[in-house]
Amino acid sequence: IYDGVTNFADGRGHVRIDRRVGFVDRHGDEVIARRYIEADWFNEGLAAVAETHPAPHGPDAQRQQMWEARQRAKPLGYIDGAGQYVIEPRFIVAGSFSEGLAAVQYDVDEWGFVDPSGEVREMGSSFPYQFSEGLCRFDTVDGKSGFVDADLRVAIDPAYADAFDFCEGLAWVLEDYGSRRSHFITPDGERALTFDDHCDE
Repeated sequence: IYDGVTNFADGRGHVRIDRRVGFVDRHGDEVIARRYIEADWFNEGLAAVAETHPAPHGPDAQRQQMWEARQRAKPLGYIDGAGQYVIEPRFIVAGSFSEGLAAVQYDVDEWGFVDPSGEVREMGSSFPYQFSEGLCRFDTVDGKSGFVDADLRVAIDPAYADAFDFCEGLAWVLEDYGSRRSHFITPDGERALTFDDHCDE
């Protein structure tokens, strides 16, 4: 009966009809009404949603206009499993919660993390991802990747061309796109494994 559905997360699944998203429980009952234009999955009891402002899709000129309107509107907030706002809409971009924090863009070119109380911890222009095993990957404006800890202190300098999140104590990082030399590093930034790409053109 739906135009689209997703996997369940935190006991809630997305359902969509006519570009409006709501949530059902495992019995198929619609527990959060279909009133959202955007909705993320629930994680740690909260989900990012937007009711009134569309995502920036369309031709390039239109997409730019919509993105600028989105920056002014700041349409994203967070709801709980009952559909009640825990954090009122005030973000341009809002990620999923992980280890008690969610990455958000709270102003033009300004990024940080929000906690479940709604308090924002600023990171400036660096683009953050999700926390995993106590560390969060981030990208600088010049395209380098590093990691911060839960206090948002730089734990591993942004010296890599690319990186993945930590998993089972290691994270993959790429030195630079030219050499294709990569490593698995520890949370201390030490190299545990190194790989060299010796393929010739």
